[in-house]
Amino acid sequence: MSEQTQSGGRWWRREPGAAAEPADVQRHDVAAAVEESVQAAVEESVRAAMERNPAGLHTDVGNGSHEVAPLEAGPELQEAEQVRDPDPVAAQPRQPGPEPEAVTTEAPAAAPERPPAGPTRPRVAGPLEAFLRHPFLALMPVLLLVGGAIVIGVQRKPEYTAQARITVGGSDVPPFALQTVVTGNQALAASYARVISAYPVVIDAARKVGIAPGAAANALNASPVASSTLIQVEAKGASAAFSIGLANAASESLINYVQRVSKTNASSTLFRQYQAAQAQVRSAQRRVQAAIRSNSGAGLTKAQLAEDSAQLRASDLANRYRGTTFDAASSSRLTLIAPAAHATSDRRTMLERLIAIAAIGGIVLGLGLALLDTNWRVLRTLRRE
Repeated sequence: MSEQTQSGGRWWRREPGAAAEPADVQRHDVAAAVEESVQAAVEESVRAAMERNPAGLHTDVGNGSHEVAPLEAGPELQEAEQVRDPDPVAAQPRQPGPEPEAVTTEAPAAAPERPPAGPTRPRVAGPLEAFLRHPFLALMPVLLLVGGAIVIGVQRKPEYTAQARITVGGSDVPPFALQTVVTGNQALAASYARVISAYPVVIDAARKVGIAPGAAANALNASPVASSTLIQVEAKGASAAFSIGLANAASESLINYVQRVSKTNASSTLFRQYQAAQAQVRSAQRRVQAAIRSNSGAGLTKAQLAEDSAQLRASDLANRYRGTTFDAASSSRLTLIAPAAHATSDRRTMLERLIAIAAIGGIVLGLGLALLDTNWRVLRTLRRE
């Protein structure tokens, strides 16, 4: 087999059995000695540089990787370079003889370089993932807001509401007119319910319970009961006794006021016309008596006809007046059928409402905080872009 030797940085092939030339052996020994000295000098220079600046060998290039910083050449490294630069083999005289056959080695083909991958954007997390990652952060606002709502609901002073009911119309209605009367009374109940805010009603109710008219107007309310002839009067106050008293006082004031205004001008006009007709009847009767005393046949007949006409007109006016009075009384008949006896508090209703609002607000706020904490890196990336 052939034997290879290195000299001056190149490899030489020598066939087996060939005598080694003295010059070749000498060049081989010199090259090996130079390599050893250069390697020792480089190692010594690196060791000295690490002792002077241990942190200066690696530098951060900004993308998370490190590269080795070049070391400053010390005196040992410079001396080693000066020793290594001259070619010891080329400096010696060449001996005549056949040139050794050079051995060439082909370098392996370099792999194609891949383009550097760009930075990937972090994935956006959803509400469920954010809740699973940060359950305490998502539930903390719910607990705080619900606790605050409970404290506010318990410490809040409740408002009491009392109700009284008034019926419109009477029960003495003929069966054939029942449907018509009920329909009319339902319309009247809707109209009378709006009268609760009338100034005379409010003044009378406030006087009975001993409060200001403005406070009574704000605390009173009335509405017709659907599909019935009832009016529901509501009174609100800071205590149950006050609410009950105000509801009953307002109901009585409403009944009195409606009964007063139900006497219309038509009935008064009919009554005055009836009085005038009665006066004409008496005058006609006096003329008949005068005709009888004077024995005037034509005058007597004329006076009797005038008396009959006056009596007929007076009778008609009397019937019309009675009918108008009956209709007004029956249509405006109001009765306090169910006075207020107890009042209800809104403590539980308001507490449930406050808890529901606080729970919804806490869930929204908690999920928002959890999403913000989970996707903080994504937000920072978008802000940089």
